[in-house]
Amino acid sequence: MEKIKKNNALPIAGDLLAIPIKGGNYCYAGLTSFGDCVFFDLMTQELDKNPNLKEEKILFRVYVDLRSIKKSKWEVIGHWGCGDNIGPARYRNQPVGSNQLFIYINGNLEEAELDAVSDLELFVVWMPIHVEQRLDDYYNGRANAAVEFFKKIKKYDINTGQEIP
Repeated sequence: MEKIKKNNALPIAGDLLAIPIKGGNYCYAGLTSFGDCVFFDLMTQELDKNPNLKEEKILFRVYVDLRSIKKSKWEVIGHWGCGDNIGPARYRNQPVGSNQLFIYINGNLEEAELDAVSDLELFVVWMPIHVEQRLDDYYNGRANAAVEFFKKIKKYDINTGQEIP
């Protein structure tokens, strides 16, 4: 098994990342020009420094803390060719204590209705270890606890701001 050589630079737009997960397998992600990461439906038993990602389905797209990536087991293995051709993602945003819903697109918030945001990924920054768990859960056919928690769109009492269970 080929070892990944660690680089101490922060990842930048267009970087292709190899992500070691449980069982000695690898998953792959690309950093977009919008600062979020696209995770591909590709898991290999050996590190592939030149995976063909053009044919691979995108599993999910989230923001990941770049400084934590630098400190993690993830490694930049090259440049992915699709990074400049992918548009901004749409994320769901809901301020704490508010019933207002928004769609976050590339730094802008647009007010939205429930049906427009219900299938969107929540606008949060993930830590590498939680993404690794999400990938491991996906490839082992398990629901991911963080994903299930984030799917919940909260309702708040307009007078107290307290969450209504």
